[in-house]
Order: sequence, then C-alpha cells, then structure tokens
Amino acid sequence: MNEIGEQPNNLAYIDHKDLLECIVRRVRETNPFEIVQQTEPWRDYLHVKAHNIAATIAQKDASTLADPVQPGSSPASCSTVNYKPDTEKDVIARIKEIQGHLDRHLREVAQQQGMTVGEYVAHLLTDRASLLDPKGQRLGFSYPLDRRADLTRQRLTFTVPPVGRPVPLLRSHHATIIVSVPDDFTAQVRDSLRRHIDQQWPDEGIDRDEMIDVLDRMVADTGSDLYRLIGVMMEQTVGQLGRTACTSYLAALADHLGEKDEGGDDLSERTTARRYLQDYVRRLDAIQAFAHDPDLTDDDYTVSYRDETFNLQAILSGADVFKDLPLIALLEGHIGETYDDRRGEQSYRFGLKLKLNGPVSMANKDSVFSYFLDLLTHYETLAAGRTGKREKLLRLLILYHVVFNRLGEFPDDPLDSFKERILPTLKEGTREEKDNLFAALAGRL
Repeated sequence: MNEIGEQPNNLAYIDHKDLLECIVRRVRETNPFEIVQQTEPWRDYLHVKAHNIAATIAQKDASTLADPVQPGSSPASCSTVNYKPDTEKDVIARIKEIQGHLDRHLREVAQQQGMTVGEYVAHLLTDRASLLDPKGQRLGFSYPLDRRADLTRQRLTFTVPPVGRPVPLLRSHHATIIVSVPDDFTAQVRDSLRRHIDQQWPDEGIDRDEMIDVLDRMVADTGSDLYRLIGVMMEQTVGQLGRTACTSYLAALADHLGEKDEGGDDLSERTTARRYLQDYVRRLDAIQAFAHDPDLTDDDYTVSYRDETFNLQAILSGADVFKDLPLIALLEGHIGETYDDRRGEQSYRFGLKLKLNGPVSMANKDSVFSYFLDLLTHYETLAAGRTGKREKLLRLLILYHVVFNRLGEFPDDPLDSFKERILPTLKEGTREEKDNLFAALAGRL
C-alpha cells in the first residue's frame, strides 16, 4: 500500500499545493467530456480529454507555479523527498474536490442527451452476449486468436561474456554501518534536555513545571519537534560514520596496493601509488581531527572573509565535506536497512562508488582536479555569491591545500603549513591577502 505522509528524516520538503489548486481551477472551468457520434455503424462514444487540461496547465500556468521544493530545505540532489506536514489531508481534500467537478461535468453531458448518468453510461455500453467471435459464435472469456499473416518472428539472443575476461575488481563493493540504538534513547534525550534546563535556568523567574510539562508532551507525541531532533541525530550519526567508512575504504585499497603480484615481486608503480594514497588518507584524517578537536574553542575556528564570519568546524564537519576532492569513495544508493530488536542495532547498507578524478563534462574540463583549481583561480565567481558559495570557496582552499601541498612527503603534521600560513591569514589578514590565498594555491598545485 502506498502512503502519502511525512517521515522523521531531514529530506527536502515538497509541497504540491500550488499545482493541485491549479488543477482544481482548470477542471472547474473546463469540461473534459465530449460526445462523439459515429454513423456507420451508429453509436456514441464518450471522449475524456484530460490531456487538454494538462496541456493548458503546461502552456499557461507552469511558469507561475511555485517551486514544489520548499524554501530553506536542504538541496535535493535526487528524487527522494519528504512531503510537508498535513499533505495527506490536503491531497485527499483536493482529489475529492476534483471528483466533484468531474461528476458535475458528466451530469451536464448526460442531461444534454435527456438521461441520467447511469442511463447514459448504460447507453454507451455493449452487451457482451451480443458480441460474436469470427466464427459467428458467442464470445466467452477465451478469445480464439487466429494466426495473422502480417506477424513476424524474431530470435531472442543473449551475449555471453568471453571466457577469460577478468572480473571487475570493484564490483559489488558495499558498506554496512551498524548503529547501536539503546531502548531508552528517547528517555536519554529527554533527561539531557532536563539537565540542560537545570544548568541554564535556575529557579528564578522561570516556570519550571510548565517547561517540564511541555517536554513531557513532546515525548508523548511522536510527531513533535523532539522526535524530529532524534531523527536528525540519527541521520547525522549515519552520515558521519559513512564519511569515516569512505576514508577507511581508501586505506584498505592502499593496503592492497602493497601486496605482491603473481610473480612474487612488488611493482614499483604500485608501491609509489600506495605511498601517495596512504599520505592522502593521513591528510583526510588530519582534517577530521582538526574539525573535532576537543581542545579548540569556537574562537579558534572563527575566521572572516568579505565582511562575513565563518566557523571552520561547521564547514569541515559535514558528512559530504570530501565530495569535491578528485579521489574519494562515496556512498551511493541505500541498498537496505534492518533493525535487530534483540541487540538494539540499526543496520544501514550502502553501495560504494570510487571517484577517480574523472572529467567534468558540464564545464568542459578533463578532470575534477582541474575543474576545482579553475574555481580557485577565478575565485571571484564564488566570492561574489551568497554565503553558501563563500563557504564552499573556503572549504576548497583548506581541502586542496592540506591534501595536495607536498603530497607524498609524509610531514609529521599535515596541518603544519595550514596552521602557519592559511589559518592566520583567514583570521587577521586583509581582504587582499585573503584573496591572494586562492590564486596562489592554484598556481602552486
């Protein structure tokens, strides 16, 4: 059974209310039913021209309809969306309204023939008992399909892979993430919020009983903001674990590169590739360690650019922070999800895709690396945009400097150069000094 409703996740909200109102208006104004009379043999046909209504909406109304993806939602990169609250009731009401208009239009057509709807439908139907098969016998539920001379036959063939073709090395790779969910997780969240109330607001001037009552009501209501918060916590937890799984996957590939070939000798190319990939993974881990360093405060992460203040921890903590790198493993496709009641474990299974610096056709670039270096060179395109564009520019600067600056040399701390040159400039440098960071990095790489 299909259901229209809202789930506790952070997918982009979608709202078809504007489109449904447009459909209702056009159905109310336009009668899609049309009587067509055929003389030989004589009979009436009832045409339902719903396509005319669809064409009118597409040609006259489409440009004025609101975007169904709700403002403020996270950018939707696929067709999986979440219907906004109360969508189910709204859709049912609109469908009943459309049904009422269609009933009215059909009654009008029947009245033109001097009949009721039931009489007119019976007039259009043909009694099955009056139908005869090609041999003059009355039709049953089986129809004798005679062989037709104009039919052709075609052989169905399958291509068999040639013997000896190597099996793809990365086929069917997947990642399984298991999250332990305590039975009293909701109670733990509730208790944490209560402790927060105790710490932030002492007794003076605060109606504590009312606040606790509100919290208890939210716990009892599975559609409350508290359960939305729990859903977001689960989504973010899986996203963070997924990012760690992707870097671990690269580390596993590096280990395999160090294995000997069938002849028993290490290949020099594989050894070199292994060294570079291991240093690459070290730098990704260093970025994550910096973003989650418990010894750093908000002031340590705060930088400014173009009269705006940014928090590097927020910029570097997202589950998809590494997506703009030319070499990275990506979780691709949600294969399945199970829950073990006995162990209290939620399992998520994803496909894995390895991004290997492929071309960027939309920008006519031969590789991802050259595409993002071009963005850094022409930084003004992003710097002059809205806040999200500037955040992306800062993220690219940090990622490409930390990951590719002297890659393969295994510095003791991959972040030394960033902390000595980039971070102080972002904190205290002039606008010109900060702008120079982007083009200078692109030139070095």
